[in-house]
Amino acid sequence: MDRKKVRRFVPRLAPQHFLHKGFSTPCFPASLTGGYFLDMNNFKVVCVNDSGMPSTFPKSSWIKKGSVYTVVDAAKLARQHMVLGYKLAEIEMPSNSPYEYFLANRFRPYSEDDAIAEKLVEELIEELELQNV
Repeated sequence: MDRKKVRRFVPRLAPQHFLHKGFSTPCFPASLTGGYFLDMNNFKVVCVNDSGMPSTFPKSSWIKKGSVYTVVDAAKLARQHMVLGYKLAEIEMPSNSPYEYFLANRFRPYSEDDAIAEKLVEELIEELELQNV
């Protein structure tokens, strides 16, 4: 098949294909992120699945369910059948580790509701502590 025919069937994705709704930086389209448009400048996610840790992976560097992480890079993982993976700022990967990314399906986007809930819980804890004193 000659190059002209290939170009017709395989469009090239330029950075502007990943710009959406006023984002000035590339973001992943909703079709790749479960309905969310994610700005690729260090967005936050919440771990929803910490099971299935590889046996060779150090426990100290493994994710924890319910914890909030910052995604600094995202890529399709060839060894995992091209699924999306996240590199996290809070997790230092060992230099001898064959792993660089965590599967994106282990996380959900962090929302404003999460921040509000965290603040309410903190206020409730403070109020309970004051009542017990």
